[in-house]
Amino acid sequence: MAVPLSAPRTTEAPYLEQAVAQLREWPALTLSQIPGGFAFAIQDIEILRLTGHSTAQLHLTGPMIERLHHALCTSTQINPAPITDG
Repeated sequence: MAVPLSAPRTTEAPYLEQAVAQLREWPALTLSQIPGGFAFAIQDIEILRLTGHSTAQLHLTGPMIERLHHALCTSTQINPAPITDG
């Protein structure tokens, strides 16, 4: 499904639009518009949500979290969310 590149006009919108433009080129990702931003999925599993509020929600697998553990733990820009099933 083609989604027009539009986002709420804020100071973050140019960054959001640039990210969406680059990520929509990845053939494995499916783009959908959500309230206030965009979501990217692989095989119907949402992996990234860009909201345009200078934040992104990235869903990582356990092995990827282990691989990036040091960087994730030392960054002041990352706020881990609780692990949920589903």
